[in-house]
Amino acid sequence: MIQPDTQGLYHPLNESDIIELVQHAIQNKLQVRVRGAGQSATGAVYADGFDPSTSNINIELDQIRSVTWGANNQVTVGGGCNLGFDPFDPSDTSLENDSNNLFFQLDQKGLAIPNVPEELHQTIAGYISTGSSGGTMQHSLDDCILSVTMVDGTGKIQTFTKSDNPDDNFYGVVVSMGLMGIITSLTLQCVPAFKVKGTETITAVTDCQFDFFGPGSAGKPSLQSYLTTTEFSRTLWWPFNTLQRVIAWNANTTAVTGEVMDKPYQPLFPQWFRGLGAVLPGSIANTTLPSEFFAATAFQLIATWPDWVYELMGVSEAELSPADQALMTTLDTAFPLFYPMLTDMYFPVSSPAHPPADFLGQLAAKPTHG
Repeated sequence: MIQPDTQGLYHPLNESDIIELVQHAIQNKLQVRVRGAGQSATGAVYADGFDPSTSNINIELDQIRSVTWGANNQVTVGGGCNLGFDPFDPSDTSLENDSNNLFFQLDQKGLAIPNVPEELHQTIAGYISTGSSGGTMQHSLDDCILSVTMVDGTGKIQTFTKSDNPDDNFYGVVVSMGLMGIITSLTLQCVPAFKVKGTETITAVTDCQFDFFGPGSAGKPSLQSYLTTTEFSRTLWWPFNTLQRVIAWNANTTAVTGEVMDKPYQPLFPQWFRGLGAVLPGSIANTTLPSEFFAATAFQLIATWPDWVYELMGVSEAELSPADQALMTTLDTAFPLFYPMLTDMYFPVSSPAHPPADFLGQLAAKPTHG
């Protein structure tokens, strides 16, 4: 049987290796889990104990990334193949423009998947198993799945093929969260490559292009109607009393051979954002790197407030002195006013000074933000 690496992860080369690992787990009453891109919480990725170095079997399918082309724009993909580049791959084998990158290969063939995510580091098996989807109610990745091959919990290879019977096991396998076995490959029906053309607008909740909380009215659809009638959409909402703001991203498909891609898609960072690099700390001026670092640090401090303050002070909340308690109360009062100021630096309301961001991008090569 193959052995784990120094991180405790097993790297099977083929289905035979996976079968052997599953049979070993059965004989020794061990758990088996597969690490995809590790995007979920650690406890949801690894076997109980959350430690790959335990005796339980934690697998990475980085050696099972084959892409085989079939007739009629069909492709069979190894379960460990990443949708795009995975910069966090612990095996350090994921490449940005290479044969282990599904969307790169689709682009080379002039093909695409009609519904893809913004984050591309997921493996194809992990992406479908969790029922993940891009921002559209008109296209479904699940509709493209023709068959799924897996090693089940008894160590047997099984292939499930799409049928017209809604009770077919196939429909449970494609969103099984790994409970029905280890997906080793799946066959997809691709479509010709296309571009998406759209606009990203930032407004107050009351000013957005749809009736966020209401039933809709003439010229302003309800949120439900907006989502169902817009081909591609993505909505970010800040539900704070001091920051009722919405980013509405919407797009439609257009042919690759149509308009020239003179304005490629820049998600959430219009041209004015680049100027922040010149005024924020950083050795590289006029780039987004310093401002991205500033934003990441600031929003992380916000997300972990006030735990990092207590850790910095070396006390728990219950151990605060009266003076420190007064200080924390003051900061809690001021924080709701500070957060909108920080957000305005990166996501200001659309205006003549900060117009909505129009974009035109190719879906296979530059996936949508949905």
